[in-house]
Amino acid sequence: MMGSRLLLSVMIAFFSIVDGFAQDYLVYGAYDGSQDLTSFGSKRKENYDVAIHLTESDLVGMKVEGIRIPVSSLEGISRIKGWMTEALKVRNGVNVPSIEEDSVDLTTIGSVDNGYVELHFAQPYTIPSQGVYVGYSLEISELNTATSKPVLGVSGTDPEMSYFRSSRTYTSWKARAVSLGFNSALQVLLTDGHANAATASLATKILQTNRPETYTFNVLNKGYKGISSVDFTWKVEDKQGTVHQNLAVGPYYNKAGQVSFELPALSTVGADALTVEINKVNGVDNEVASQVSVDLKAYSLVPVHRPLVEEYTGTKCGWCPRGLVGMARMRKLYGDDFVGVSYHQYDESDPMDFGYVYSNRVTGFPIAYLDRDVETDPFLGFETLGFHFDKVWEIVRDEFVPVGVDLTASFTDEAQTEIEVRSFTTAAFDTTANYRLTYILTADSLSGTGSEWGQVNSLAGATTSYPDDDMKMFTEGADVVNGVEYMDVAVAWSEEPVEQVEYTVNGSPQKIWIHNAGIEGSLPSALVGGQPVEHTYKFNIADNKVIQRKDKLYAIVAVVDYDTRKIVNANFVPVQLYTTGIKDIQKDEMMTVSKRYYTIDGKQLAQPQKGINIVRTSDGHTFKVVVE
Repeated sequence: MMGSRLLLSVMIAFFSIVDGFAQDYLVYGAYDGSQDLTSFGSKRKENYDVAIHLTESDLVGMKVEGIRIPVSSLEGISRIKGWMTEALKVRNGVNVPSIEEDSVDLTTIGSVDNGYVELHFAQPYTIPSQGVYVGYSLEISELNTATSKPVLGVSGTDPEMSYFRSSRTYTSWKARAVSLGFNSALQVLLTDGHANAATASLATKILQTNRPETYTFNVLNKGYKGISSVDFTWKVEDKQGTVHQNLAVGPYYNKAGQVSFELPALSTVGADALTVEINKVNGVDNEVASQVSVDLKAYSLVPVHRPLVEEYTGTKCGWCPRGLVGMARMRKLYGDDFVGVSYHQYDESDPMDFGYVYSNRVTGFPIAYLDRDVETDPFLGFETLGFHFDKVWEIVRDEFVPVGVDLTASFTDEAQTEIEVRSFTTAAFDTTANYRLTYILTADSLSGTGSEWGQVNSLAGATTSYPDDDMKMFTEGADVVNGVEYMDVAVAWSEEPVEQVEYTVNGSPQKIWIHNAGIEGSLPSALVGGQPVEHTYKFNIADNKVIQRKDKLYAIVAVVDYDTRKIVNANFVPVQLYTTGIKDIQKDEMMTVSKRYYTIDGKQLAQPQKGINIVRTSDGHTFKVVVE
């Protein structure tokens, strides 16, 4: 039976000290005290009802003792209520809970800033198997900055974590997390649960045989004491071990902490089950069952994934300095693992446009495609402020790819008009996937003094939005920035138009040629795992008008899945200038002794120079050589 009562126990606190309370509560909710809070509302004077839905089976039997209601200010709020209900219902425009409804006496509370109201139900409720809705209501008496957007939450899309309605704008109950990307910051206080409890969350992992690796997994808190340490056992093949690790996880339900251990080398190709069991939490026996297993897949070769980054840009594109800076920063961050191409396609007046058409359906400038699959901004990534391109790249990079590719590139003639690229493609296992190769030639340090070389700059004065030091050339620059050195510029490629497709731009139908097919016959119909396949492609640059310096050229090879037109993997090397007396590298050597040369201070060279050179091989070895 629902009751309506004046609470005797009300607490105000800042979010930053949630962990400071001594009560033995397991805290349930999307907010754990570490995330940035955002606000939502209609900017109208109206009342709000907010709820989350507790449905997890391991919560059954626990009691909902209270809630922490997030508020940024009490000014303009005439009433706050907390409630529980079996189903979300509205009658005559008013929320009608079926289990419990308690009110807070706001006259006993002073002002609050960025905090919450802690409410304890007069009659705690035991969570049944069908779950329960827990929520709060705000009655707004005055519209101000806080009450115009009074619902506080965190970024998220869990539909059970963001139900809300309002008296005028959002009049019906609806799960709004997915549409808004917003989860409520409401916290539910649970009792009658476990004190020291945790489970493991494992992820499958691709391993290379006969090579030990570090395995990292999440430990999820299930107890009201949080987690200060865990002891766990692991087992794979005929190997096993016990590990103790310290953690600092607060008393939040499913709050995760990471632990790691050294996984021994697996001896056989195929799938093996890794089993992990958390035996102790905080030095005492774990109070919940925690043995879990996941398959580990082992191959004799695990290729390094180097995503192909294709950026679309142009000198007349005012927002494209984001891409110039973003691509340069990625090169500094990831070195030889970053394979980048900049296509100057914004305007035909661009001096670096060599006359090809888009290989992707470009929706705007600047834009980047990773492996011709993931579309993102080449500076912002998926965010709207700050540099986040690296996060998108790392997500793609960490995906397992079944094929690795290596290459050499050098001029074949003294006039240096022809470049021969030799690629070596190796599959991790036998496959009949429809793979083909594509080649791209890029140039660094392109520049000019004519007006066509000036970079149009819409970032001038945007020092607040782009405070980064490497942005100052543009944020503190003029509307057109001269003297730019353009990097990663595509100057030639192997692609040929394969099909024409029609699509609509600004209401007008247009046709483009799609290139993403690769070279027919460049790879066999069947690849044998562990056996490299050699292919040769030649660039004739005798009439190339874009190239300025032949010591600043780079060759890229990419493996294309012809069926999906996505890139599987890619790699690049500097083009070596023509010379005589260089020993040819054989196919069986290639996969282990492909070389890149650097100065003592780490600058990459197109070829060895006189004096001391640092040599890095594709198998990870580094050594010095002296050229007389």
